[in-house]
Amino acid sequence: MFLWGLLTDFTSTVSSIVVATVIAGSVVLAPAIIAGYAVKAAIRDDIEHGRDPG
Repeated sequence: MFLWGLLTDFTSTVSSIVVATVIAGSVVLAPAIIAGYAVKAAIRDDIEHGRDPG
């Protein structure tokens, strides 16, 4: 949508859609990153305590 705005008239509607998309992406990405670190920490803890990390 950002590219569309650059190639055509960059209206307030296009700007609002771009901002909303960036915010939505951040809301989805942040928990995914945290969950990834949590899984890595759990695997590391399993290995350190002699458990099968599965």
